[in-house]
Amino acid sequence: MRIYVAGPLSADTTCGYLRNLARMVKTAVILRRMGHYPYTPGLDFLFVIVAEVMGYAFDLEDVYELNYPWIAVSEAVYMIARSPGTDREVEYARQLGIPVYTEFGAIP
Repeated sequence: MRIYVAGPLSADTTCGYLRNLARMVKTAVILRRMGHYPYTPGLDFLFVIVAEVMGYAFDLEDVYELNYPWIAVSEAVYMIARSPGTDREVEYARQLGIPVYTEFGAIP
């Protein structure tokens, strides 16, 4: 199953950001080991950083718009924890009728 990994990413410190990113990647690894195909939007930060170096600026709304099509083609969303951004992604998934899971054991 294609599963979009939603979770907090922003943090007050670089270390906090990296901890959140590591949590997202760990979740994706677990989902992959379960036989699923996770999409880890937290890794898109590389795209944003390189694009900015090239002179293309992205704000937070641009990043959300990049993620919505991936949610739309997902068969499920796995929510790690709530945050303002995660809440938006989960709400969008629910509007599309895409199931949202918060526990690995609940995933078919």
